[in-house]
Amino acid sequence: MMKEKNYGRNYQKCYGHQFTAVIAADSRVYICCHMRGNEKYCIGDLRRNSFEEVWNSKKRKEVVAGIDFNDCIPLCRDNTFNQILWNIKEPREHINFL
Repeated sequence: MMKEKNYGRNYQKCYGHQFTAVIAADSRVYICCHMRGNEKYCIGDLRRNSFEEVWNSKKRKEVVAGIDFNDCIPLCRDNTFNQILWNIKEPREHINFL
């Protein structure tokens, strides 16, 4: 059984992808810069659809739902976004809270 690679992530969902999509030289759009070229994370093609259509597509929703941290690099570009957004969305009581 393969051990899940966490790399100290304190979040369980990627929110940063909303800020770092990438358009490759072949006009294909990927969910993030680190996934460029990985078919699993391709959300559309600008030769066939507008960016707005790609961004609001069912395919993008499916890709986002299927993000696997085992495919991600350690401490990716979205890591800081994810830490901040996760703490806002899933707040925990501070360790010194009485």
